[in-house]
Amino acid sequence: MSSDGVSSSALAAAIERRTRQLPTQPSAAQLAAEHERRQAFRRLIDPGIVRPNPREQAVASLKTLLTIAENLLREPDNSKFQQFKPTNTVIKRNLVDPKGTLEYAIEVSGVS
Repeated sequence: MSSDGVSSSALAAAIERRTRQLPTQPSAAQLAAEHERRQAFRRLIDPGIVRPNPREQAVASLKTLLTIAENLLREPDNSKFQQFKPTNTVIKRNLVDPKGTLEYAIEVSGVS
């Protein structure tokens, strides 16, 4: 029994429970891979989308891409969000016509 009235076995059990609850930290290799993936997406946005398109068009395209990404994250198994019709007016105006946006959409969807 320790000086504050807690037995060593109770203390050991508490430490073990706490250790199991801690989230595992990603390895340096995992962090590096995640960093590279984020950098690739940043390069797809700038210079890929922002530089070759007018500002208003780039913002509209990025908003459409954000909506697509949010839909995929919210419902990854919903086939409606896994593909889009290039004939859709909004999709054509914000993804098909501007430069760099289709590349980003393909990368977000994970289609090879």
